[in-house]
Amino acid sequence: MSTSYQPLGPAGCSPALVPTRSSDVPMSDRLNLYDTNQSSSRSPSPQPGGEYDNYRYNNSSQLESKGLVNEPEYRLYKRRWFGLAELTLLNFAVGWGYAAPGVVSSTATKWYGISFQELNNLSIISALVFLIPAPFTIWTLNKYGPKMCIIIACVLTVIGNWVIFAGAATKNFPVNIAGTVIHSLASPFIMASPTRYSRQWFGDKGRTLATALPSLAYPLGSGVGSLSGPYMVKPVGPLDYSGQALIIALVFTAAAIPAPFLPKAPPTPPSNVSTMQSQLTLVENLKSLFTNPVFYLQFIGFSIFAGAIDTVISVTNQALNPYKYPQTDAGYAIAILIFVGVAVACLLSPILDRTGKHLTALKIIVLMIATGYTVLPWMPGTGSIAAFYVVYAWIGASCLSVEPCVLELRADWTHPVSPEFSSVIGWCGAKATGAIFIVLVGNVLVIKEEGEAGQPLGSLFYGLIFIAVACWVCVPLSLMNGFWIFKRQARSQFATK
Repeated sequence: MSTSYQPLGPAGCSPALVPTRSSDVPMSDRLNLYDTNQSSSRSPSPQPGGEYDNYRYNNSSQLESKGLVNEPEYRLYKRRWFGLAELTLLNFAVGWGYAAPGVVSSTATKWYGISFQELNNLSIISALVFLIPAPFTIWTLNKYGPKMCIIIACVLTVIGNWVIFAGAATKNFPVNIAGTVIHSLASPFIMASPTRYSRQWFGDKGRTLATALPSLAYPLGSGVGSLSGPYMVKPVGPLDYSGQALIIALVFTAAAIPAPFLPKAPPTPPSNVSTMQSQLTLVENLKSLFTNPVFYLQFIGFSIFAGAIDTVISVTNQALNPYKYPQTDAGYAIAILIFVGVAVACLLSPILDRTGKHLTALKIIVLMIATGYTVLPWMPGTGSIAAFYVVYAWIGASCLSVEPCVLELRADWTHPVSPEFSSVIGWCGAKATGAIFIVLVGNVLVIKEEGEAGQPLGSLFYGLIFIAVACWVCVPLSLMNGFWIFKRQARSQFATK
């Protein structure tokens, strides 16, 4: 491939030849300078930072300051907050709807006349249905951007939640399942959009926070649902189990109204990252992603850790019920887990934006996650709900704070693959893992006999130990991020690092 040159240089000096820009060549390789003094014999090429013929050849930023390299104009628009607020609100509503059945599982089983295991099927179905539209989500994000995904998600969630309400109002569990399926089809469109949206609208120093806000709104919605659920289903006036479904449907309907009015894309890019979106085809994106060892390290860890916290949120009431804790305690526990986690993540995200220490934070946090899950199996049997709350706060602070860090780090280290590919595939892994964990923890590994392992009938002691073991298996994989072989692969695939 030939490279064209244009003469540049200050008056009185030999003209330097600077290669023309190419989007697929790193800046450091594009700015090699050569002496072309036609009046003298050919001389050695100057080195960056060295002096040659009374002219100092330096790095790209110094050339740009002299006006020798024209950079595109980058600009941030206030309207970006409108789209971010809508995306955050939708993730909040989806999280609320996901947590609604599990936190009041005792009431839900009586309402529909079903068992805990049958109710767990809602979470399993929700996780597995997530996988169905995943390829279409990738295609939509890649071709039309986040706005189209948001509109599709709004339509599906509004329809799904009104069907869920119809099932709750008539005490018809199959109708509830149908609504859950429709609702779950929308989840990948919403949950995979934050990374792409933040890269499209936000600059380098605000991108992690912009990814964190909508990503953390999902667990925040689960926390609000967990805290309010036990009070919303009390048989006082219209607020029975169907009353909760009605309120959630109304919230979704209200959240969907602004979607058609969102701006599609900024007039000018906010940073060089947004101008370097992948030009690879679908097959090339997938090939590049699946041949990158860094992706596997982060995919496995994210799938296990995210699947574990989804499982814990889903089975909290089932875990406490054999120990005679009231249903409201489960709601408080989930709320503490989520609110503490969101608070820590919101504090950590801007720090990571400014310091760039994503990898260091990841390695510390995964150890905290595994430690929290190691202690958890023994907490329900202590008789102290306060101890259970403390462990849940620890798990929330570690699990939720690592989520935006991993999403941003994975998007960077899998470049030039478009971020929606790694995001959607990562969430698919998390949902599939969560479905498997819920089956094992809530159905298979349940204590079948009173007094087995010193636990009451129906205890999830074995299941919670299984989650702890799975998390510790992932710790070495997460700690391998940044080692020489993986660092080399990551740098070769991310030209701006």
